[in-house]
Amino acid sequence: MKIWLLILLALNPLCASAQGVVYVPSPVIPGQLFGQYGVMISPQAGNLREYAIDLDGDGVVDYTLSVTHAQDAGISSVWQFNIVPSGSNCVLAIPESGGVSDAANLWPGAVIGPEGSSTTPAVWLNNQSSFPPILNYFIDLETLGQTQWVFGTFAGNTGFIGLKFWANGQAHYGFLQMDCRFDVVGPLDGGLYQGYGWNTTPGEPITTTYFRDRFYPPGPSIQYIAGPAFYVPVNSDPVSLDMNADGTADAIFSGVWLQTTDYPSSESAIACNVSGANGAQLLITNGYAQILSAGKVIGNSPDWSAGTVLLTAENFNMLANTSSGWLGPLGAKGQGYLGIQFIAADGSHYGWIQVRLLDASGLGSFPQVVDWAFQTVPNKPILAGEKPIYFEATFTGANEVPPNQSTYSGTGTFTLEGETLNYSFTVDSSLNFTSAGIYGPATPSMNSRHLVANLGSGSFSNLSLISSSRVGSVPFDLNPFPPTPGAFLHTGQIALNSIQVAELLAGCLYVNFTSAAFPRGELRGQIVPLIAFQFTADLKGANEIPRKASPYHGTGTFTLSGSQLTYYLALDAVLGQVSAGVFYGPSRLKSDWRNPVFNLDTSSGVLIPEGGFPGVPGSPGQMLYSGTLNLTDEQAAWLRSGELSVNVSTTQFPRVLIRGQILPVDSDHNGVPDWISGFMGEVYPCDAAWRNHGQYVNSVSRLAAQFVVSDMITWQQYGQIVRQAQGSHCGNSR
Repeated sequence: MKIWLLILLALNPLCASAQGVVYVPSPVIPGQLFGQYGVMISPQAGNLREYAIDLDGDGVVDYTLSVTHAQDAGISSVWQFNIVPSGSNCVLAIPESGGVSDAANLWPGAVIGPEGSSTTPAVWLNNQSSFPPILNYFIDLETLGQTQWVFGTFAGNTGFIGLKFWANGQAHYGFLQMDCRFDVVGPLDGGLYQGYGWNTTPGEPITTTYFRDRFYPPGPSIQYIAGPAFYVPVNSDPVSLDMNADGTADAIFSGVWLQTTDYPSSESAIACNVSGANGAQLLITNGYAQILSAGKVIGNSPDWSAGTVLLTAENFNMLANTSSGWLGPLGAKGQGYLGIQFIAADGSHYGWIQVRLLDASGLGSFPQVVDWAFQTVPNKPILAGEKPIYFEATFTGANEVPPNQSTYSGTGTFTLEGETLNYSFTVDSSLNFTSAGIYGPATPSMNSRHLVANLGSGSFSNLSLISSSRVGSVPFDLNPFPPTPGAFLHTGQIALNSIQVAELLAGCLYVNFTSAAFPRGELRGQIVPLIAFQFTADLKGANEIPRKASPYHGTGTFTLSGSQLTYYLALDAVLGQVSAGVFYGPSRLKSDWRNPVFNLDTSSGVLIPEGGFPGVPGSPGQMLYSGTLNLTDEQAAWLRSGELSVNVSTTQFPRVLIRGQILPVDSDHNGVPDWISGFMGEVYPCDAAWRNHGQYVNSVSRLAAQFVVSDMITWQQYGQIVRQAQGSHCGNSR
């Protein structure tokens, strides 16, 4: 492969300060991925394997960034991303064994001078004193089934490389700004070089700073972590919380039970505390941590504090057998959000931590930390409780209206933040689609001519799906691009209006791909919320039309995740060999037993023992059948709206013996499916900053109406949802 070598001969400073510090952004390489943000050093097509840098514009190369590859007789494969200093020039590095050294990854604000760095223990090394310092390297051990590792100080990270170079016989100090995050570069790539800074005054130090706009690839800017939840420890070891999983604690929760010397005859108290760690700060008020309602802005504020503050406290009078109850803002509200500001390698980040006094079951003895989230963009505010809403789609020809026999397929994932929709999807690379777009509103059985967003045509991208949080010197699966052999990866970001957001939330938008063979649509997929939809069915003869006096019965549970349906069906063992089909039609109508929508596999089952199987239906002595199926979007819509039933037949009763309608789980029997209650709570939290109760009710009502239009719920369920919202306290002053 030809290696391209570019040398920056002309110095075009972005700015120069009175102290003689010059910042020079990297040039734009035409046609290169992310070219407006830097120079990609990578073996991938369209990128550079080698790039030379002339810091002072004297026509002499000072440093070279390069990606190298070595293979050992089919046993292992190694990619290295190096920085090679020319002549006596040096790189600030951390010496390792065997003569290999790692380039030191410096944070913003690090002072680079004669002694090295003010923040990192490292030494100056040149090309004569050691091997070229490595930024990161990738090892593929083929003999271990393609198990892969990524090592190095820059692997999955951003930062700066400290430089010491010579000009006219005098030493100057500088740095390179680098971005090697895995959501910017793939594991087989080196990194994104974004420019350099240097001090024109000989011998004078320089301070690292992000002078160049950092690249944030399309995707959600909020990282949400769903626990695991934990109780604030009392009289035991404190629990630390690492917001961004970088190995550094950001908040510490602790508690103590204070007692008088004559306890238990008089008084005692419990104090639960929280403190920021490693530079992190919390929002406080009157000595307590602030407890924010959903939707409150967490950002620049005079209320930040780095000290330890009370989360809540409770006093006991043992003689009077009385308690003060939990005190402070958390005691008054019961649950809410802490505001936190923590420090990461790329700067300061805002986040929230949800805390409550009672757990999900309504029990609890001490405060509980539930979940947390943070802004991945430095210094960007976040709303309390704000997190992305996730969606998915499965692209097949069977989802087209009318269906076609296309052999191609694909999948898509989507995240919604406010009115910004981030998308990422893969399709078979041999599908030369001529256009892709988001359309709607429409149900899975309808087509729409309204184009919401044009997603373009087939093109190759080497943007990796690897998460930047999965880094370190431990093995993990790295699925290099393409994510699936022979697949195209497409990512992007579009802005929606409020009406389109409501249509998206209700599952009324879809993606359609056209091709020369199918100009109206070859692949289609409805964009639906990423929810595990739960259903049950009670099978008996009385459910058949006309009713049957059958002594047999059965139960079924069903879980729909995306297009995949997982089922468990328990039937009386005395029935022997049975057939089970799923049919279309409401419960009041007789099913056409000759035309099932799909069949359930009952060729083999397991006899349920005494005590049963945990988490599945059935009673001892019944046979349990299970399996998975892939549904079309239309079939999934029928399922969610309760229009499918399970019919069981036998050789003696070839038509229908027992029947059960497949209905959404409604645990509290209030007429609203559990998935709707949970999803509504995520989209419209009760404790959000509503102007009044009417705004909350109107918001819930509009979204519920969209769910009816998309055939995801019935009008009867819509009415119950609205009545429930009207009877709530949400939006009332409390």
